[in-house]
Formats: sequence, C-alpha cells, structure tokens
Amino acid sequence: MLDLPRPLRWADRAASMPYIKGGGEAQLESLRNLLLDVRRDGGDPAVVRAVERSRPRGFVERGGRGRWRVTEAGESWLETTDNAFLIGVVHSEIRFLGELLEQLSAGELTHTQLMDIARTEYDLSWGSPDQVRRRTTWLRAGGFVELRFDNYLLITGDGRDLLGRLENRPPNSLSVEPEQARTVPEIPAGAPEITAFVGSLDEEALRCRRRLIGYLPGGSSGPETMRRLVAAAAPSVSRDRWVALCGERFAISETSALQSLASFRGVGLVKRTGPDSDAVTPLARAWLDSGTDLDIIRILHGHIRFFGEILAFLDTTGSSAELASKALEFDIPPPDLQRRIGLLLATGLIEEAGVRRYRLTPLGQAMVRELPLEPDGGPVSPPAAAAPAAGDQRAMQAPSPDAVETELRVAARAATDFTRLERAIASAFSVLGFQVEHLGGQGRTDVRAVAPLPGADRFVVIADAKASAKGQVAPFDVVTLREHKEQHGADFVVAIGESFTDRKNIERARSEGVGLLSVEVLCTAVRLAREGVIGVADLRSLLSGTGLIDGTALQQSAGARRRTFKIVKLVLATLAAEAVGDDEVTKGSLAPSDIYMELRNQDGAPSLQEIEMVLGLLASPLIATVAGVSGKYVLTEHVNIASARMAFLGALVAGAAVTELS
Repeated sequence: MLDLPRPLRWADRAASMPYIKGGGEAQLESLRNLLLDVRRDGGDPAVVRAVERSRPRGFVERGGRGRWRVTEAGESWLETTDNAFLIGVVHSEIRFLGELLEQLSAGELTHTQLMDIARTEYDLSWGSPDQVRRRTTWLRAGGFVELRFDNYLLITGDGRDLLGRLENRPPNSLSVEPEQARTVPEIPAGAPEITAFVGSLDEEALRCRRRLIGYLPGGSSGPETMRRLVAAAAPSVSRDRWVALCGERFAISETSALQSLASFRGVGLVKRTGPDSDAVTPLARAWLDSGTDLDIIRILHGHIRFFGEILAFLDTTGSSAELASKALEFDIPPPDLQRRIGLLLATGLIEEAGVRRYRLTPLGQAMVRELPLEPDGGPVSPPAAAAPAAGDQRAMQAPSPDAVETELRVAARAATDFTRLERAIASAFSVLGFQVEHLGGQGRTDVRAVAPLPGADRFVVIADAKASAKGQVAPFDVVTLREHKEQHGADFVVAIGESFTDRKNIERARSEGVGLLSVEVLCTAVRLAREGVIGVADLRSLLSGTGLIDGTALQQSAGARRRTFKIVKLVLATLAAEAVGDDEVTKGSLAPSDIYMELRNQDGAPSLQEIEMVLGLLASPLIATVAGVSGKYVLTEHVNIASARMAFLGALVAGAAVTELS
C-alpha cells in the first residue's frame, strides 16, 4: 500500500478541480493516456496544450520552458493503478476532496447540499454544484462514492477505508480559535428553586428521567408558547379550561390539547391535583418569576433524558446524522429529538452551521458546563455472548434479548460504524438459537448462521447488514448477495436494515431469491423466540422469503402457540378449582369431557382433543402434576409446583444450546 502524500496548507491548495475528459473509468483512462504522452514527449505542442488545458496538479510538473514531465507521484500511480493513491494525490493539491468524503461519512447528501457545505463550512464561493460534481466524478470513478437513484451520494466501504488515511481540514464549525474558546459568557443564575433542583440531580435521577417530551402546541415557537400556557394555567386549571385555552390560542383539537397537558406534566410544569384539575408546579412558578428562558432549559434537562447531553455531544461533532444515531441509543425517535433541537435553537444555545449541522453558541458552551450530565451519555453497548459455562465449552449463553433488540434498532442507523449492525445481527441470530459466524470484510458475507438441527430440518442462512443514517436502505447489488449464497452453501440469503422502500430493488431481490428483512421484523422474531411461541419451522418460513419479507405469518404462528399455552393454564385452573371444592361426588377428579363443558363458553375455548393433549402433558413423568384414574384426572400437586417444574426444565434445556461456530 502506497503512503499518501501530505496535503499542502489549505491556502496553498487549489479551489478548482482539474477537468479530465470522460467519466468513470474513461476519465481514469484519459488521465493515464495523458501521463503516458507526457512521459513519451513532454515537449510536444499537442501534449503541452492538453496538459495546460487540464492541469492535473500533483501528477505533472514543469520540465523546462514549454515542457512538462510526470511527477514521482504520477509515475507511482502509472505503475500501480492504485485509485486510493490517485485520490490522495489530488486531495493533497485540491481543496474539499477528502473533506467531501468526510461529509458523506455522516450520511447521504446531494450535490447541492455538498455545495452549501463547501460555501458555509470551507469558505469556497461556488455559485453552482459544478465543482462538487467534478470531485464526486473522481471519487465515483475510484469506487469510493456511489450516486443513488434519487440523486443522493453515499460513501462506500472502500471510501471509508480511504477516509481513515486522509488528513482533512475540519469544517469552520469545529475550528474554534483559541481566543474564541476562552470567550465563554457568564449566564444568568437560575431561580433558587430551580438551581437547587438541578443541583440535586444525581446519576440515578438522571437515568430515571422521562424519555419523550411529547406533543407541544405552537410548533417551533418553543419557550414562549410554553410560558403563555403555564401563565394562563396558574395557579391551577381544570381539564376543560386547558382544552379551551389550547383551542383559543392554537386552534388545536381536544385530543391534541390533552396530549399537550400530558407533556406539560411530564416535563415538570404542571401537576395533577385531582381527577379533573392540575396546578402549576413550584418550578414552573419560579420560571415565570425569573423571566429567563434558560430556566425552562434547566427544568427540561432535569426531567428529560438526552436534553442537556445534546449540548455536550455537539461540543465534539456538529453532524445531525450522528446526533440522531446517538439519540436512538436512548430509544428517542427523530420527531422527539427535533423537539429538543427546536427548544435549544429557540433559546440560543445552539445554531445551524450548514446543511444538517449544528454547533454550540458561546451561551451553549457556558450552559453545558453548568448542567450535571448522565455518565457516559447512557449508550447501549453492542451485546456480546457470555463465556462458556464451566464444564461445557460448547454451551454459550446468548446475550440478553432486550439488549439485542435495542442494539439492532440503534445499529441500523449507525452508518458511520458499518460493522456495528453486523455484530447486532450476529447476536440476534444467536438468541434465535443459531450457530453464528461473524465474517464481514470486502467481498464476504457479513453473518453466516446455521440452524443446529439434524437431517432435513437443518438449514443455513447468510445475512448482509445494510445500515443507513436515514433509516431507508439505498438500492444495492442483490446479485452479489445471491453469489454469496452460492459461495457459502447457504439455503437462504437476507439483507437486513431498518426499511426497504425502493420498488425496483425489491423486485430485483425477489427475482434473485434474496430476502429483504426489516430490523423490526427481526426484533419481533427475537421477542417471540424468547417467549417460546415460535420455532424452527417458523424461522425457516421467515428466512426463506424473497423480496420484502412480511412478519404477519410469524405473528399468526405465535398466536396459535400462545393459545395452546393458555389452554394449559385453563385446564390446570379448572382442576385446581375442583380440588379446592372438595365435592363428595367428583372427589376432585374430572373427565376430559367435564373440563370441556366447564370451558366451552370462554373465548377461544379448547376442543376436547386439545384438552386431552394437555392432560397427557401434565400427567407425564416430567411434570407429574396430574394423575389419571379410570378416564378421569385429578390434581396431585399445587399449580405452583407445576410452574416450578416447567421453569426448571426450561432452564436445563437452555443449557444444551450451541449458538456459536468454532
């Protein structure tokens, strides 16, 4: 691997990208031919004119009056055809090439959005996207960037590898001069009650804060709207009066008004005092008296998770895509994150710094130093399998299903860490009982999972992770996945991401025998498997799907099995009631038909055959809770004993699982 050249100072790098005839591979071929012509005769008038027309900086240099020659870097590229080195050379001479790649690492952008970023964040006074297009043409030709069908650009795996080798200039919003960093203003002190409240927030209190703000009337008007409503409600307000206030001031429905009342309770501004009344809280009264919007921020931070923490997060990155990914670690959906951002913008703690970027204001820098923050931001760490149990190197304890579900949802949007979703998928298949192998890497499938069953029940599935900062997975090459299926001897192949919406890609996947599995359906499978209401046949049916995979059949299978489990409970309850009744005639014993007569009028009443099946289970030596005598059955143990035996049996069976490939 060739070392990339160190970039020139930003001021010494050119703002204009050289124009090389052609596009894609043709453009690379044109550059190659030009350098070969220079190598052959750099003084030929036609060659001189071609060089001066394109000026491929870094690849050619003056060789005397009216003559050009190939640079050492140009010779290296001619010999190796290393496209990463090619981009490294251009980046060292031209502004906003590696920087453009870095912007795409945070999420997909259009050429126009990239132009706006170049103007606002890198001081490039471009009036059209032409210069951006010249740069993306080079990056696309080298395989580092792809142009999607909807005109959004996205970085490839090779692009991320290259990005790690480039030295980039930080955007203006992250380039704080030392004198600016020291100029942090003093902020007004909070009202005494509010200051005491914030000071009382310990680690436990911060972690127990409410997850969602909820609906706030008035859109983005922020604190002013909240102040007007709280002032109108003081000192107390009935539910009908609140609804009337919201209708008069914001023309919203009764349902929306009641939703906003629940939100105001949740953020600590009003408190229920009766079935139909609320009162303004002492904290809210202190805010009204202080007259500073910073006090409402303090109150909100004390009641809402990932509120003041946004300020700390924006102190290190301005990307809204990274911010959204961080919010998902707290299970905060994008709409509620936008409510937080709107309030912070309205109070002047943050400001927009370009397309999909925010930065702290000096006021925000001062505020974040004042607020107690949740340790480590409360991130969800990618789950990992536990160590093998003593005495059995094959038995692996799968990660917590709850942790797996949360991590799947977060990782599906962690586009800047493309292996995170791969690891989450591997953990999910482990919970589902598969032997799992996490592969990944260029030209390989991400996850290979084997159902560890004998004979015809055994099957192999491979999975490809498709993380996207926006949630919607961009079109991709399904043929490659079909080839991976053949390469790994798999029965089924699925791509897994948050959502698949492109119709053409869905149809191509169906025709190639590739399944598109949403993270939500996979989470449903994990949850149902934990309950024990789906089995290997259900998973085979799910994973064998092609095109967009629907989880409806999974829910139907789970519903049928839940009904069977419910019948066990009903039969036990009926026998227990008969035993307690101490009837002289029945002596606590009932025939299957007697139980049927007892249960036939209930919703989802069991059939006689289902009752007989359940009685056979309960009378088996393993459970031994029911005994059969002359065609009748009697309870021989307390139902709690039956429950304990089944739970103990389940724990023992779980210890026999093999969930990881050697």
